[in-house]
Amino acid sequence: MEYDFNYLDNIPSTAKNKILKTLDEFSEYICFVKEKTKEYNIGNNSNFNIFSSISDIYYRENLHSDIIKFILDPSTY
Repeated sequence: MEYDFNYLDNIPSTAKNKILKTLDEFSEYICFVKEKTKEYNIGNNSNFNIFSSISDIYYRENLHSDIIKFILDPSTY
């Protein structure tokens, strides 16, 4: 009985390709995060405020309440 071991040659390259693809996807994600960090001015000695990123009238009490209600109340879907 003869065995064909040629298929073993592809195993390392397949794993290598999967690793390279994963690193490439991660690199794209890091670029996206950096872009959003710059866009929302995060990390520049300023505090990120999710409400200010949603609306210019974030300081109003009802806006906060409405957002929290939307998040917590299942009937708002």
